[in-house]
Amino acid sequence: MNHSASTITVKSIHLSYFNTNNLKFSHLRPLIYLRILITTFGIICHSFITSWVNDFFVYSENFSIESYSSNNIDPSNSTFDSTVNSQMIISQVRLDDPTIIFNDLTKIFGDPNFDLTATSSSTGSFSYTSDNQSIATISGNTITVKAAGSTLITLTQAPDLNYNSGTATMTLTVVKATPSFSVSNVIATYGDLPLLIGNSQITLNEEQEFKNLDVSSSDTFVATISTTLSDVLDGTYRNNKIILKNAGQSTITISHPETTNYNAGSVTLNLQINKLTPTFSQPFGYLYGEMREAGTLNLSTPNGELISEVVFASYGTPTGSNGDYEIGNCHATTSQAKTEELALGNSSFQISGWTNNIFGDPCGGVVKDYYVKVKYGQDTYDLSDLTKLTTDDDFERTAVTDSDGSITFSSSNQGVIKINSSTQSGTGTVGSHEIIGGGQTVITVYQEATSNFNSISTSYNVTVNKVDPTIIFNDITKDYGDPDFDLSATSNSTGAFIYSTTNDSVAVVIGNSISLVGAGSTIVTVQQAEDSIYNSATVTMTLTVLKVDPTIIFNDLTKDYRDPDFDLSATSNSTGDFTYSITNTSIAVVTGNSVSIADLGSTVVTVQQAEDSNYNSATVTMTLTVLNTIFVTENCVPVDSNYYESSFSLVGVNTSIIDGDYVRLTTDENYQNGSVWNNNRISLNENFVLDGEIYLGNKNNGADGIAFVFQPNSTDLGEFGGGLGYLINQNNDPNTGISPSVAIEFDTYYNNQMDPSADDHIDININGQRTNSLVISATSMSDLEDGLWHSIVIAWEADTSTLGLKFDGEVIFSTSYNAIDQVFGGNPYVYWGFTAATGGARNEQRVKFSRICSTDELTSTISTTATTICEGDTASLSATEDDATYLWSNGATTQGVVVSPTATTSYTVRVTKNGMSSTSSIVIEVLDSEITATATSVFENETVTLSSSVTGATYLWSTGATSSSISITPTETTSYTIQVTKNGVTCSSSIEVVVLTSTISTTATTICEGDTASLSATEDDATYLWSNGATTQGVVVSPTATTSYTVRVTKNGMSSTSSIVIEVLDSEITATATSVFENETVTLSSSVTGATYLWSTGATSSSISITPTETTSYTIQVTKNGVTCSNSIEIEVIQGNGLNFETPVCANQTVTLTTDITSATYLWSTGATSSSIEVQPSETITYTVQISKNGVTCDQHFVVEVYDDYDFILSQISNPLNENGVTANFKVSLSQAPAGMVYIQLTNQNPEYVFISAEEGLIEFDALSWNVPAVVNLYPVDDDLTEEETQEFQISIEVADGSDSAYLCTASQTLTGQILDDDVNEAGIEISIVDPLTGENGNEGSLKVVLTSQPNAPVQLNFSSSNTAEGEVSNDVITFISSNWDIPQTIIIKGIDDAPPFPDGPIDYFILLDSINTDDDNYAGIDPSSLSQHQMTNQDNDAPGIFLSVKDDNYRTSEDGTDVVVYFELLSSISAGASVTIPLSLSTVEDEIQLLETSLTILQENWDKPERNQITLTGLDDFILDGTQEVILITGDPVSEEPPYDQLGASGVVDVVFYNEDNEVPGLEIGTPEALSENMNSTLVPIRLTQLPNAEVTLTLFLSDYSEVAIGSTALIFTPENWDVYQEIELFGVDDPIIDGDINSSLIVQISDATLDKDYKLLKDVSVLLLTLDNEDFDNDLILDIDDNCAIISNPDQLDTDQDGVGDLCDEDRDNDGILNSVEQEIDLDGDGLTNDIDLDSDGDGCLDSIEAGIISVSEAENLIVDENGLVLDSKAYQTPLDLDENGVSDYLEYQAGPSTEVFLPETVDFTSGTTFTIGLTNYTSTAVSYQWQISTDGGVSFENVANSTNFSGVNSDQLTLNNASSSDNKTQFRVEITSLFICSDPITSSVAVLSLNELIIPNAISPNGDGINDNLEIIGLEKFGSHTLEIYNRLGLKLYEINSYQNDWNGYYNGSPLPNGTYFYILYMDGDIKKGFIYLNRN
Repeated sequence: MNHSASTITVKSIHLSYFNTNNLKFSHLRPLIYLRILITTFGIICHSFITSWVNDFFVYSENFSIESYSSNNIDPSNSTFDSTVNSQMIISQVRLDDPTIIFNDLTKIFGDPNFDLTATSSSTGSFSYTSDNQSIATISGNTITVKAAGSTLITLTQAPDLNYNSGTATMTLTVVKATPSFSVSNVIATYGDLPLLIGNSQITLNEEQEFKNLDVSSSDTFVATISTTLSDVLDGTYRNNKIILKNAGQSTITISHPETTNYNAGSVTLNLQINKLTPTFSQPFGYLYGEMREAGTLNLSTPNGELISEVVFASYGTPTGSNGDYEIGNCHATTSQAKTEELALGNSSFQISGWTNNIFGDPCGGVVKDYYVKVKYGQDTYDLSDLTKLTTDDDFERTAVTDSDGSITFSSSNQGVIKINSSTQSGTGTVGSHEIIGGGQTVITVYQEATSNFNSISTSYNVTVNKVDPTIIFNDITKDYGDPDFDLSATSNSTGAFIYSTTNDSVAVVIGNSISLVGAGSTIVTVQQAEDSIYNSATVTMTLTVLKVDPTIIFNDLTKDYRDPDFDLSATSNSTGDFTYSITNTSIAVVTGNSVSIADLGSTVVTVQQAEDSNYNSATVTMTLTVLNTIFVTENCVPVDSNYYESSFSLVGVNTSIIDGDYVRLTTDENYQNGSVWNNNRISLNENFVLDGEIYLGNKNNGADGIAFVFQPNSTDLGEFGGGLGYLINQNNDPNTGISPSVAIEFDTYYNNQMDPSADDHIDININGQRTNSLVISATSMSDLEDGLWHSIVIAWEADTSTLGLKFDGEVIFSTSYNAIDQVFGGNPYVYWGFTAATGGARNEQRVKFSRICSTDELTSTISTTATTICEGDTASLSATEDDATYLWSNGATTQGVVVSPTATTSYTVRVTKNGMSSTSSIVIEVLDSEITATATSVFENETVTLSSSVTGATYLWSTGATSSSISITPTETTSYTIQVTKNGVTCSSSIEVVVLTSTISTTATTICEGDTASLSATEDDATYLWSNGATTQGVVVSPTATTSYTVRVTKNGMSSTSSIVIEVLDSEITATATSVFENETVTLSSSVTGATYLWSTGATSSSISITPTETTSYTIQVTKNGVTCSNSIEIEVIQGNGLNFETPVCANQTVTLTTDITSATYLWSTGATSSSIEVQPSETITYTVQISKNGVTCDQHFVVEVYDDYDFILSQISNPLNENGVTANFKVSLSQAPAGMVYIQLTNQNPEYVFISAEEGLIEFDALSWNVPAVVNLYPVDDDLTEEETQEFQISIEVADGSDSAYLCTASQTLTGQILDDDVNEAGIEISIVDPLTGENGNEGSLKVVLTSQPNAPVQLNFSSSNTAEGEVSNDVITFISSNWDIPQTIIIKGIDDAPPFPDGPIDYFILLDSINTDDDNYAGIDPSSLSQHQMTNQDNDAPGIFLSVKDDNYRTSEDGTDVVVYFELLSSISAGASVTIPLSLSTVEDEIQLLETSLTILQENWDKPERNQITLTGLDDFILDGTQEVILITGDPVSEEPPYDQLGASGVVDVVFYNEDNEVPGLEIGTPEALSENMNSTLVPIRLTQLPNAEVTLTLFLSDYSEVAIGSTALIFTPENWDVYQEIELFGVDDPIIDGDINSSLIVQISDATLDKDYKLLKDVSVLLLTLDNEDFDNDLILDIDDNCAIISNPDQLDTDQDGVGDLCDEDRDNDGILNSVEQEIDLDGDGLTNDIDLDSDGDGCLDSIEAGIISVSEAENLIVDENGLVLDSKAYQTPLDLDENGVSDYLEYQAGPSTEVFLPETVDFTSGTTFTIGLTNYTSTAVSYQWQISTDGGVSFENVANSTNFSGVNSDQLTLNNASSSDNKTQFRVEITSLFICSDPITSSVAVLSLNELIIPNAISPNGDGINDNLEIIGLEKFGSHTLEIYNRLGLKLYEINSYQNDWNGYYNGSPLPNGTYFYILYMDGDIKKGFIYLNRN
């Protein structure tokens, strides 16, 4: 087949079975589809197809088949094989090269292997090659990257059917990789070991090259890196440490440098170091271990605890296991010590090696073991549960962790355990546990978190068990009828008591009060509730209630003989039956309990009551008296002359009071009448009795008589003669006589028909008429005119209206008559009096009164100043009756009282006058205006209701309300007032409603450390709780760091909390070093934010650099908020060449020398290398030490001065002393003259033998007196002890502290002396009776026994009884030894009862000393029979009998008035109503004991109650010295109704001896002798006795030193006649030829053996000190030493400038100004001709030297006191004189002119609010003064000192600074007080500066209510603004006020009227400026 071209185009292929049109192919798929189509059509032309296809791929850009049809093949263009149907055969196709696509590639080093992907038009196979195998290698089509770089990759393709073979190349580029890290973040914990960085943290690509990999930490505080990473070794990177420093976060950066295959790169990981959770240290534990010798043993504590104790250690053959060890037979004694050396204080230890070398070999040849047990930790670290008792002591526990966080202990139940404190102690925190009560609590131990540690807590349970209380609840015995009483069990618990009783018929309990119900016994139980400490508990006791004698009330009765029968009515607390009897039945008889009166008189009535369940039987009596009771008187007053004058009115010419004794009614004349009347009417409603006498004359036929009259009208007279002065005349003339009246007439004359009897008679008449006589028979009397006084008793009994008369003791009549109604018309008030008359016959007639019993008429009312008052006001009440007695209901007894009731009160007064009383009352109403409030303190916007309630009142509140209550809502604390008005009285009351605010005020908000700030809650009267636990309103705090304080204020149930911060300036200085050598620099710094600084160097920076040349203190002042705080630091400069001097020492004394430079190396001149050395120099020497420190070497020198060896000189003791008073002496002087004072101290080693007077205990020597012997006197001590004949004593003498240094090394010396005993061994035994009474009831008596001298062997005394049937000696043998010979021992004698019992009365017997057993010859020689027998009396206990006892067994009274009490009791009961009377008397010793009773009666009810039958004996003082006297109480023959006791006889009652002890003390009164001298002068010594002796007293006198004193007489005799008269002894000075100074000696006064008075004979010897002055002339100035005012230096002129008795040459202070001459010197400073040492004002400034030097004050200037040496005694004398201005010149040498008298401040100081300014002096400066600024806020009326504060500074300087001034400071005044430092200058005060506000302040409110506060509109500062105009408007624009030059006087008025409350507006024009504003006016 032919073709003309290589390209065949098939235009149309028709597929009969393909109906698809427009099928399109992309150029990528034609080959496949074409092949499909060709195959389908059966085209078989392989070569053509192949060629076609090749051409297609080479040339055809697009291939499309437009349509398919098998009929469309153009045969002309193709050749077909005719043999194949529908087949197209193509042949002869040309082959082309393939088209290969093989692009360049770029890869990254480290990429994974990959396949090459070339494409080609050929199907030939590919093969690849790389021209650089180091960059990449190819295996097949897989390429492996080896390194960064580039290589050419060649592709070769094999041919296929259509294409030739082909090749293609591309470039493979391998770029450097970015390092690839695979890192993980790290989480660690504080305290972990360093982290090692390795593969676990960094993962690299397989072929990365890590060289010099850098690691860094972003926060080196958290972590640091130790090294740098290096090469990879076998895939593992060399570990590098991340050092964990502190908890926190840090970024760890790993940096990779650029390499062949890698770029530079880095990666980070986050390192988180978490806080470590600490653990609490375990309390303790044990380690133990065992090893064989030469082995190894390691022991370590589990958590690094330190080993605190080696419990067991043994090297040898120990036994046991597991820590339970015991020492075996072989044991190295070094085991414990060696183990402790290795283990203690360490957390581990090891034993290894040859153990014999460690412990030694304790048993050779034996195989040894080592066993050990140790304890680690601390017991106190125990935080485990524990159990305590409530009574256990408080305890502590310690918590320890490895954190430094603060640890606190807390208790969940503070009622069980209270934690008082959590205190840092050592390495732990100690919790102080206080046991409060029983129960359980959880104690939590909490440690707060820190920067590196988490918080942690642990807890432990504490169980506190309560204990049982101790309850004391003793049995009680009571008498029935005792009052209720409180049960009082006591317990150590506070639990409440509950009481109960088992027998309510005996007692019942309510609360703790018990009521006795009946006799018997009951168990009382007390149950105590538990409290916080103790369990509940129950105890019981027995209450016994005894029957008692009943209380029978059976009072004496007085009856009237007229009374009807009556019943006896004894009452009793017993229910027993009563039986009555009467002893005298002629007076009255009793039947049962009914009594019938038989006659006048008296009788004993007895009632006997039977016993009942609670009471004994008992009998009592009473006396029944039958009287005519009308004559029984009460309310009586005696009548004297004054009473006559004041109480009676006399009527009649001749009526008069005679001699104040009686009233003469008529004279002995005819036709006289007269009367006497009581001035006051009496009340017949009360009884009336008149005792008196009448005298009816001495003429038998005289006339006419006397009448006693009651009448209500006046003091009238009646008829003459028969009218007796009261009757109406016979003509019934109404103007005569007295009517109405009742009269008793004593008629002595018969007037025919007028009289009822012709005889003298007594009669009663009514209304002045005989026809009205009472219906009684007139009583005829014998001659009444007998010239005698006749007694009369006239009585009126009100209750029965009975009038009675006794005449001469006989009842004349007693008649009932209702005179009040029938005579006086119901009026009870009458006058009484006597009338008398004469007629034709006459007599002198008289009447007198002895007693008047009546009740006068009385009326009384109360007047008052007010009946309604306010509370607190007063009302004056007054009784209207004058001259009376008063008793008000408030207890007052004055006529008037002033009352101030707090509530409406009724007052009553009882007025009594002349026996009559009247009661009146009045009511004073008190208006209670008190305001009640629902609350008195509230917070803002709370409502309070105020109310007041007074019935019938009106109200006006300060708010204007008129209701009784109001509701208010105050916004600030407000006072509300109410006016309550009633009855015209207005009362006010106020209440303040407090609006609570809670802020804190403080004195400072910034303080220095150590200073305080006072904080105060501004709300008063509340309760407070501060954050520091304080509960007061104010607290003073002193924080050490800036602290916030909070207070919770609670008031009236409301609370508020406020806080304030107090900043503490930390002025502490930090230094780079505190110790340097010279020329080194130190930096000092302080850091306080916002502060300023001022260093002592002048620098003002926060830090300074200094280079000190010597040790220097640097100070900084840190100032902030106006507060300046200071701190100092000392920089030590190590010096090299200073000389250090030690205090002088004694020769060869050990001295320690220590360098003051520490932490250095040392080389001493002795060769020593320590910091201190000990030396013993024998002479003054210098020691040197070379010191090296910090490379610097310096020398220090120590000069040790050795004292000179001086001594003192002692004489021997002059002679032995004697206890009888002989003294001795010795002398002391110095060996060489000292430069200063030398003090010789004397110490008495035997004060029991000798004593040295106090002034001689310390001897002083100086440069002048050193060689003058001082005489020391020794005085004997008389001990009254029998000793050896001679005793030795010792006196130590040494130089005392403060002496001149030359004598400080002087050795002490001892003197030995002797003292002779003057006591004679008078052996004796003293036996005295203490209690002479024993009793058959076992009562014991006693004796006291004591020896009179000390025995030299035991002394045994044997006692017995003379009658053992009556008394036995209980301790019949007693022994005395040398130590108790003078201590009395007691012999007890017991009374013996009769067997069988019989009444034998008191029996006397004796106690005998049978024998004395001793080896002491003196006591053995005493004959026991020579000692007195001591009588005892055994009292009977068999009835009948009387038993005596003495209170407290005390038989001794004293002349001081002490007494003894004697009790009596019967041995058996007596009959009811019977008694026993015992006569009593004393023996005839006068003036010793007083007995007031002459007898004692024992009643039946008291027979066995001795305390009710007692007498008292009292000692009397006879004022003579007579010793103890015996007095016998003599009991006489008893008398009784009971025969057994009546027959007892005097011998049946014991007589008792008592002793009255003398109170007079013998003594001698001896005068003080004057000083003697060797010039033979004399002195008299007066002597007398102090007490009257009872016999002659002889005194013997002798001297201790006859070489100094002579005596004129050696004996004095005193008698009872001259004992108190002084007798004189003359003493003479004795001259000697030596200079021995002034000598002390003694006059001994001794009681002679010839003395007869035994009391004086016991007196000790008396020693009187004598002084003999030497008469030598020591200084040879021709003036004897005794007269020389300077005896040791020649001064013939005896000059004594200060006249102090000490010559100038011996006077160290010649002018007595307290400044030594050596200080003042002989210089004339002021040129006044007197040198300073004799000039009292050395500088001539008018101020005494003694004052300026500070010795005395100005007020003491005239009172300087000097001693015998002329030295001022004031304690401040001779000290360094004052230099107050510190200028180096003492003030007494410096002319001191005080401050100027005129010091000025500026008159006015202008200021502006909020500024700081200064006020200063304008004309004064001085350095020798002090300043004090003062302030006045009241216009200069008063000034107060100003203190430095936030408002003021410089208050003590000449400039005062005011900080942040406010407008309120306007017009405040200031001044300054200037005080000279010089003492004599008076302070002065400056002129006054007034602050003036330089700005305008206009208030926005005024309150013109007249209270003086804000009443006017006051514009402050207006005066500074020149001309101005003020206008004021109301809200409507009405101008209310206008004025030029306003004077601050507008007070809210307009046109003269007050403006209403409200808001007003002002305009103020001033100098072109206008100010506008509002003013609120409020008048409330």
